[in-house]
Amino acid sequence: MGQVVQTSQITSRVLLVSDSSHAVPVEVVRNGLRAILLGTGDTSTLDLVHVPDTADIREGDLLVSSGLGGRFPRGYPVAEVSLINKEPGEPFVSIEAVPRAQLNQSRLVLVVFPPATAEVESENVDTAVESEAGAEMSEEGEG
Repeated sequence: MGQVVQTSQITSRVLLVSDSSHAVPVEVVRNGLRAILLGTGDTSTLDLVHVPDTADIREGDLLVSSGLGGRFPRGYPVAEVSLINKEPGEPFVSIEAVPRAQLNQSRLVLVVFPPATAEVESENVDTAVESEAGAEMSEEGEG
């Protein structure tokens, strides 16, 4: 659906995939072709940009997140190609896609967090060990 751009204690702001300032690196499931999907400001239409006129892409092709850039995990359904317009003499085709999510009707969303790094996990383990050691020392001192 988009990207969390701001959080507070009880709310979050999400930049929808359809926002005109949003872009998602995607790939076509059928053949692995990679491209960039841009928001148009309309919740029902997205634009696939910079696709050469020789590219193997068809209406109905499923576009999933490619994982490039590290912003979105690989393989999440993003959109389906709905219209391809090839202008004679133009090096790129004009491609429209429909978001797979119901952007203006959804009530619940799944928030995907990046995997924890080894450094963060190590810090958490060290803190837990220190906490346990401190608790044992205070129990011994009370006896």
